Amino acid sequence: MGQVFRPLDRCGRQPPHQSVPHTQTSQEATAQDARRTHRKKSPDFATVSQLTEAWAQGYAKGDPRRQACDRFAERFGHLKPRDLTPMLVNALIAEWKAKLAPSTAYHRRRIVAKLLQMMEQFGGAKLADQLPRLRRPQPRTVTASPAEIAALLREAPAWQRLFVTLAWQLGLRHAECYRVTPRSHNREKETVTIQRKGGQTQTLPTTPDVEALLAAAGDTSGREDLAYINILRGKDTTARASRCSWWRLAKKAGAEHIRPHDLRHTIINATYNITRDLRAAQQIAGHQSLQSTVSYLAPLTPEELRDYQRLLEFRSDVKQ
Repeated sequence: MGQVFRPLDRCGRQPPHQSVPHTQTSQEATAQDARRTHRKKSPDFATVSQLTEAWAQGYAKGDPRRQACDRFAERFGHLKPRDLTPMLVNALIAEWKAKLAPSTAYHRRRIVAKLLQMMEQFGGAKLADQLPRLRRPQPRTVTASPAEIAALLREAPAWQRLFVTLAWQLGLRHAECYRVTPRSHNREKETVTIQRKGGQTQTLPTTPDVEALLAAAGDTSGREDLAYINILRGKDTTARASRCSWWRLAKKAGAEHIRPHDLRHTIINATYNITRDLRAAQQIAGHQSLQSTVSYLAPLTPEELRDYQRLLEFRSDVKQ
């Protein structure tokens, strides 16, 4: 190949060598576009409402834990986890403490702490340790007397008598009473099998009073999954309507201080006082821990303590 001569410029110098512009091929353009597509982007975290809903989906609609999650999402649902601050969250806890029962505020605060720990994985700050401390409430140890139970049963319609009897004689919680359905009831063995708090399934023997009230529902064909309480009432009952009906019944029976959960306390205490067997009380309560069962036991009266002192037969040579 011969030498390539380039023309001189006006000063008699050769111009600098200029490279020919490179034309990008279609394959190179496709590869460049692919590299742009696979570039790592900064993460875009979901909102507090979306994360809370996903975290709480395992809880039933009327579950207190679900209610705490719903209230949290109502207040902060439009924010991203990184936007939550101690001032915002602590203001909600202070509002609950002022308006709600001590036990409700305490348990809601625990749920919020778990929510905040989960949101740390999605860009949220470490706020769980900065929540205000709430004193653990003392367990309620109120029990219903035989006269109060008799008054409740006397004033209650059939569906509410079943509710009272399930809580008083089987130790069921409010929501668990509504899980007693024709499908869960074994007439031959006289048992009910229901899901209890915590998700465990338990089979409990029924009592003659419970069986008589269940039989009053009559033919339940086609209604196997309806609560016996709703069958006897003739319509579905919401949790709020059920609680309002309870307070009207308690006022009418002259037992305003008795709550539905106190009926559960009554059977647990009666079982332990008769058997002195914590395992029997624990099984009726449906507790996984004996510590929970012990917290249900009412303190002894001075008269009961004196009776035990007499049984111990203290004898000594103490001089007067």
